[in-house]
Amino acid sequence: MSENVTAQEAVLRELRVLIASGQLEPGQQVIQDSLAATLGVSRVPLREALKVLEGEGQVTYHPHRGYFVADISA
Repeated sequence: MSENVTAQEAVLRELRVLIASGQLEPGQQVIQDSLAATLGVSRVPLREALKVLEGEGQVTYHPHRGYFVADISA
């Protein structure tokens, strides 16, 4: 790989693909433990990527419940 990509950037890129392709559906809860395991990363870069996506409006955070994929109309 020629570019130097951080774990957070790689996770962010992958999450965007999962959301855009519908593999993570609107309203679906993001289960951090299983998603981190699927992506082969710890929860730290996953959590950081989710915060970026929250800022972009692609996921929402609900205290004591976690992150959910936002309902985004194309």
